[in-house]
Amino acid sequence: GIPGVMIHGRLDLTSPLMTAWELAQVWPDSELVVVSGAGHDGRDPGLSESLVAAIDRFAIRRQHEAIIVRHVMEDFAIPVL
Repeated sequence: GIPGVMIHGRLDLTSPLMTAWELAQVWPDSELVVVSGAGHDGRDPGLSESLVAAIDRFAIRRQHEAIIVRHVMEDFAIPVL
């Protein structure tokens, strides 16, 4: 599946939390992060930190995948560019 992280401010009056929760229930590889003191504004406390943490996790995952691919290529003598 396609992984994803949804970051939602608990105090967001523009987009109901129930919508994000329902999407998380039918998206197997998703994670819903609810930021308790935040609303809809990206400057609200905790939203940017949660976003950076999610991006960092994807970056680390991508680095691990690249290392695995490189090892497989080396094992099969495929030139690594």
